[in-house]
Amino acid sequence: MVKWRDKDIWAMNRILRGLAFCTVFLTSMRAPAAVDYTRVPSDTLVTFVRQNYFSRGGQTEEMIRELYSRAWATGNTHLLAQCFYLDALAEYSQSNGRGRFATRIDSLLLDPQMMRDAGNRLLLNYAKALTELSSGNFTVAFRYALDAHHLAEEIGDVRLLVETAITLGNISPYIYDYDQSHRYYQLALGYLEPNTLNWYRLQINYSRLLFLEEQYDSAITLLRKPIASLQKQGGDEGLRWPGSIWALIMRL
Repeated sequence: MVKWRDKDIWAMNRILRGLAFCTVFLTSMRAPAAVDYTRVPSDTLVTFVRQNYFSRGGQTEEMIRELYSRAWATGNTHLLAQCFYLDALAEYSQSNGRGRFATRIDSLLLDPQMMRDAGNRLLLNYAKALTELSSGNFTVAFRYALDAHHLAEEIGDVRLLVETAITLGNISPYIYDYDQSHRYYQLALGYLEPNTLNWYRLQINYSRLLFLEEQYDSAITLLRKPIASLQKQGGDEGLRWPGSIWALIMRL
């Protein structure tokens, strides 16, 4: 099997992220037009950001700023850890590669008060993994994502167990371990309900892996699932992105 160069992997990743963005955009919740976020409970803001960071960047940035202000004002270490996790998710989803707060995460990882709580360690290790991944530091990103994955397993956080497994599967091709990527994707699939948003996201990620392995027929078969869903949910608008993906597939 021919190994793909890093820039080839990045190119395929960005194209398939386009399909992922369309999936998220068409299936994300409807947001209120104007909201005073200071009056919204923190748990509600955290949930909305976690579900919409990919498709509602401007709105979720405002929510994250509000959550940061509450965390600093109250000294709530767990909320602060959540803020860094959500911020890292948003940064990675936009592929901006800034790694703008990696050093701040490093300082928190050395803070005894922050690290006393296993949930904080999980969130900060995962945030560190994502910010390193957005900067292209794949080996470092994998190490922190693996630490976060083990912590999620230890404390029984199924949502982050799945999320970190998918991230480990996403990183593995960059360190040329395709078998490992399969293992983590299969682990995540075991927890996800079919025909849900996260299940479709994983199908898209898995298809990328199959493209890298030059299993084009299998990759196309896998992509039919989210594409069919987009066509059903998005009408003519939903057809636009899948059409461009099919055009790319035909050229491979």
